[in-house]
Amino acid sequence: MANGCWIVSLAALVVYGISRIPAALAVTITLDAVTIGAFAALLGAEVYYEKRM
Repeated sequence: MANGCWIVSLAALVVYGISRIPAALAVTITLDAVTIGAFAALLGAEVYYEKRM
């Protein structure tokens, strides 16, 4: 999921760079936030289970 979000956000960033459509920038920011959130959840789970096991 995170890789798909990352790829689509990069594509939206390219679209924004070419056409300056504000919706493309909103899509980029949203999908980057999802990617960062998924990474943070994965990192948090890893730290949690490393301490518990």
